[in-house]
Amino acid sequence: MKVIIDYGNYNIKVFSKEKGTFQFSSKSHTNFEPNPEAFERVEFEGITTFIGVGDINQEFVKVNKESMQAQILYAVSKVTTDTNIELCVLLPINQLPQKKVIIDMFDLKSFRFKLNGKDKYLFFRKVCILPECAVSSELLPNKDGLNLIIDIGSRTTQIALYKDGHLTKNATEKLGVINLYEEIMNRANAAGGSYELEDIEDQIKRGTIKVDEAIYKSFMHQVLNKIKTKVTLNNSKVTFTGGGSLVLRDVINTIPNVEIMDNAVFTNVLGAYEVVKKVWGDGDTL
Repeated sequence: MKVIIDYGNYNIKVFSKEKGTFQFSSKSHTNFEPNPEAFERVEFEGITTFIGVGDINQEFVKVNKESMQAQILYAVSKVTTDTNIELCVLLPINQLPQKKVIIDMFDLKSFRFKLNGKDKYLFFRKVCILPECAVSSELLPNKDGLNLIIDIGSRTTQIALYKDGHLTKNATEKLGVINLYEEIMNRANAAGGSYELEDIEDQIKRGTIKVDEAIYKSFMHQVLNKIKTKVTLNNSKVTFTGGGSLVLRDVINTIPNVEIMDNAVFTNVLGAYEVVKKVWGDGDTL
């Protein structure tokens, strides 16, 4: 079974043909819990990793995150009942040189662990690493001419420029919606609040924190300024994707001649699935 994982800093996105798309919070911790059965958890080599709770890991280099192995075992187990896995993990373009860490962690290796107290077994017979953002080009309806994809994530904004379907430029900038949430948090706390970064998204959704449209516009201006140092937007068909593009949807929709991809949260895993089918074949055995 092919399993694609977009290992995000805020949410981890997953796809398999068997179960479709799935996402969960990238929060995790290995501290003692007096009632462990209340949490999603992975027990492996004597360590219990609690999934979806704890703090956001601020480590920028994804392969350095302590819980990566446990989170990937959890992600795979949630989207397939198969035990014979072809794994594809996505990394930011500028972190691809670290791909060997993940390959060595999983390729041709078997794992016996417990998921929520139940015994599990997985064997990874193939592993590949693909670049975030660039793989979303597989979903473009028309690849003729110049196509610029802008992927706004939690910690990064990535760009991939294509000419007639061929990649000509790509880059990663350290600017994502977590930076936006930090700005919102600082303003809210200066006005008498007492929020943590982890609170902000939910508080905005609940309406507890009201965000002036000018803050979103200012952040979008920062994103575009970063991009303009790499490419000229006016010459390309511009398409936004990533969860950050949905946070900024109202602002993006005011920009002439740009689009937001359908299913923007999952375009990376869906695009990567199209790539691995070409390389590994179209079969997915259950």
